[in-house]
Amino acid sequence: MGDIVKLTARLSAKDVKELIRELAKNGEISLSSHARDRMKERGITMMQVLNCLSKGEFLEVAYSHDYGGGYIASLRRMVAGERIKVVVSLKLNKKLLVITAISLKY
Repeated sequence: MGDIVKLTARLSAKDVKELIRELAKNGEISLSSHARDRMKERGITMMQVLNCLSKGEFLEVAYSHDYGGGYIASLRRMVAGERIKVVVSLKLNKKLLVITAISLKY
């Protein structure tokens, strides 16, 4: 990876977005068991999740301690004819964890 900002202090929303994009681009993500289950249940593929993370519209970026410290972000994108939303946690150790993936019907 390139020169990634060390996650020791609060980052700007812009920095968080850039880190999420870079980690997704490099495939450096993991899935929670909840995300795996929901993806299977909702017919969402890993490629759709990666596309949403690398090119999707950010709906929110928030600092959180609920998932072991770090940042929570949600993104949405139309991928393969389906609008999906992905919620991720950017951990302080620069790990990106997909919390869930949702099909948006509207």
